[in-house]
Amino acid sequence: MKTKNSTRLVVSALIRKGRPGEAFIAAKLEKRELMPDEIRQLIKASIRSGRYIGALQAARLAGRKLTHPEVEQLIQASIRVGLVQDALRAVKLVSRKLTPLEAKRLMDSCLQNGWLADAHKAASILKKSKTRCNHSR
Repeated sequence: MKTKNSTRLVVSALIRKGRPGEAFIAAKLEKRELMPDEIRQLIKASIRSGRYIGALQAARLAGRKLTHPEVEQLIQASIRVGLVQDALRAVKLVSRKLTPLEAKRLMDSCLQNGWLADAHKAASILKKSKTRCNHSR
């Protein structure tokens, strides 16, 4: 009985953390499927974490794709956390590029976290986006 209860706690913790793969496996260990409300919570938590793959996996568990507003939330979360590759992949889902302001915020987030290589990548995106804006005039 104690093991089943601890597994249930692990499932709920993984859902709150936005870890769809691990939550799915933990639920299987408990010999059950994830409930629809758990999957909804998992999608929201995955989006909030800014993790592109996690958000896609969670949506796939629900048998659907991410909606446009969900992808936009994912982009903003990725920027806030400083996840360059996740932000770049997410903007492709909605067929757009990062704006200069988003690129600058992404660079600032990377610098705050001490991720210099990612900050450099975000700076090059910012430079490209500013060049793109100047050419469109």
